[in-house]
Amino acid sequence: AANQGLWEIELARGWAPWTPPVSAQAFGPDAGPIRYAFGKTEFEAVFETPTSGVQRNLITGTTRAIRKVGGGVDERARPPVADSDGVQ
Repeated sequence: AANQGLWEIELARGWAPWTPPVSAQAFGPDAGPIRYAFGKTEFEAVFETPTSGVQRNLITGTTRAIRKVGGGVDERARPPVADSDGVQ
């Protein structure tokens, strides 16, 4: 089945598109942290549910909420976010 919905990240200006580093089908609490680099910056994504989690900049420690919208996603689950620099 095709993966429905789009991923977003919560920035200071609001929600923006976010491209997951790996297949969204692997996301969820049992997947563990997913580490990846964007340019020279390293990030870690931790998924609390298959449709929500937190991205952390491993250099600055900045965290941002990530969520999947559309495809019947429950958008009420949003983890807390610290606002700062270091956006993916």
